[in-house]
Amino acid sequence: MAYDHVSEELKTHVVDTGKGIKPEDHEKLFKMFGKLKRTAKMNSEGLGMGLMICQQLVTMNKGNIRIISDGEGKGTTAIFSFSAKIA
Repeated sequence: MAYDHVSEELKTHVVDTGKGIKPEDHEKLFKMFGKLKRTAKMNSEGLGMGLMICQQLVTMNKGNIRIISDGEGKGTTAIFSFSAKIA
């Protein structure tokens, strides 16, 4: 987590080294029940709502969330930023 004095944003990111995400699947991640078919067997208990809830919380706080993945087998990074003016 870091504070960017220029943009006045608090930024953080979460990185994994998992299966990665195809570019065409990125939009599915933020939808309700947005589980990816190819990973459903790995996490059969999840509902596919985690990133949708994160996006709603981030947006409510005037922030931004995005996903970066170079494709299958290359992991994924989730980047969150919030407006946070520090006096």
